Amino acid sequence: MIRKMNDICDRPVDGYELKINHFVNEIFYYIFHNVNLSKELSLKESRDLERMKDVMIYLY
Repeated sequence: MIRKMNDICDRPVDGYELKINHFVNEIFYYIFHNVNLSKELSLKESRDLERMKDVMIYLY
């Protein structure tokens, strides 16, 4: 998906930003579904999760 985004940016057409946004959302979808969300997170995992939330909010 990152390669596809790079290709789109190399040859931008009208509305290319929407396609980039689509790929970013899809990447976060896969991350979300592949993260182990156990009830008891370690302190490091908890901090990492908070950072990921901040990144998602920033990108949104």
